[in-house]
This record gives sequence, structure tokens and C-alpha cells, in this order.
Amino acid sequence: MNNALPVFGALAGAFVAISGPIYLAALTVLHGDPAHETEPQKAVREKRGRKIRKSAHVFVCCGVLIFLVGLMVNRFGGSDAVKADAKESLSPSPDGGPSPKPDPTDSASDPAPTDPTPSETDSPTGGPSLDPTSAAPTGALSLYLSELDVTARKSAGYDAANPQIMGTTYAHSASLDEPDCYRKVSDSWVQWAVPGDYRRLEATVGFSDSNKAQLLSATLKVTVNNVVKWTGTVTTGDKPLKMEADVSGGQLRIAATFVNHQDDCSGSDQLLLGDAQLTG
Repeated sequence: MNNALPVFGALAGAFVAISGPIYLAALTVLHGDPAHETEPQKAVREKRGRKIRKSAHVFVCCGVLIFLVGLMVNRFGGSDAVKADAKESLSPSPDGGPSPKPDPTDSASDPAPTDPTPSETDSPTGGPSLDPTSAAPTGALSLYLSELDVTARKSAGYDAANPQIMGTTYAHSASLDEPDCYRKVSDSWVQWAVPGDYRRLEATVGFSDSNKAQLLSATLKVTVNNVVKWTGTVTTGDKPLKMEADVSGGQLRIAATFVNHQDDCSGSDQLLLGDAQLTG
């Protein structure tokens, strides 16, 4: 920054130099020969000359302003560079040289006493005690929903006859059956008691590949103790839904409202909960 003054000075000189020809042009217009012009022509000529002269003033002012800015940058930028150089001279060298050693007689340099950690202490039996942080991590528990006993249901069954959704097999699947294929809209639900160690439910939701209905949709609702935790709608041919819900604390109910859009009754259509799994 301490070399900025020549650059700003050159710019300022350029602006001032440009203003010179502009001034000459203004004087030429203002002092023209008015002998062969009318009053309106004279007024136009003088107005034009004043505008040109204003432009010359602008260039001069810009040149002065640029020069003043250069002085300020050169002054304050130079002082900052000196401070930066002084700071760099006080910092450790990049070659990793030794840092000053503390005075051995200084009490502040005495190493603080360290207490043994709980994992290093001996137990009353003489053996090493267990570190409490070595317990099993959260999420180690898992249980498929199809392995959990059903507490209540309004469905023909909850075992998947063909656990395939769009060609992908989900071996551990629960299901909701369309309870009445002769009705355009029908409801089905299954309920489980979630053990206290499990908090989360994950599943892939879609219609079984063995379904007969051509256009069937279902709106799902996951509730725990009548509190809604997740909702979603799936239709035949659509990409399966990803179900993720917090189901800790009580009675889990998964309900589906089926809509048969073409009244093509099959009597065996199933909505799959692919690999529905509870985790801790």
C-alpha cells in the first residue's frame, strides 16, 4: 500500500489532463463569431458551451479527489504494513524453531496434577472398572413389525402374501388388506403395543405386485396413543413412500383409507409395509 501514491497520482493527472481539451472546446464554443447567427442560435451555442465547461469541472474535481484518496491510502496503508511487519517479526519462524522456554522457577510453569480417569481406577474387587461410556450405542435394538404381536385390528390379515413392491422384495413385511373391494372407499387398520426400548419406525410403503386392482390408492396415518405421527398417500404405479416416524410411548396404530378408482374388485389387494422395523 505504501507504493499506491504514484498510481493514484497518475490517475489524477490523467483526469486533469483530459479536462484541458474540454476547457478549450468550451471556450471555442462560448467565443464563437456571433455576427452571422440569430438570437436563438446564440442561446443554443452558449448553453452548449456551459455544458462542456461543466464537464471540464467534473474531470478536474475527480482528479483532485483521486489524488486526495491516494494520499490517505499511502499514509494509513503504509502504517498498517509497518504494523504487520512488526507482528510477523514477533511470531514464531515458519521453520519450526524452538519457542522460548519458561522459567523453571516460575510457579505458573509447574505442571498441573492429573487425576486418574474413571476408566483407570481399580474396582473394589481389584480389577479395572468399566467405563460407563462403553455402553451399547443408541439404535442397536431392532425389531421387525411383523415379529410383534398385534393387539387390535380391523383388517383381514397383516401377513404379506407377496412381499414385492415394483419388483423389489421386502422379506420382513407387514400389510394392510383392502377390507371391502365392493365399496369405493374402505378403511383398514392394525395396532401394536410398542415396547419401551423402541422409539422409531421405518418402512417402505407401496402396493403389492400381486394386486389385481388397476387403479387403487390409500392414505396412511400413523398414530401413537391417538397422536398423529406420520401421514402419506400412495397410488398403484407410483414410487413407494418412505415412512419414518417417532413411535415411542404406547399403542401404535397404522390405518389406511383405500379408494378404488375403477371399481375393479379383486378381494386380495394388499398395501405393504416393506421391512417395517422398530429401532431403539
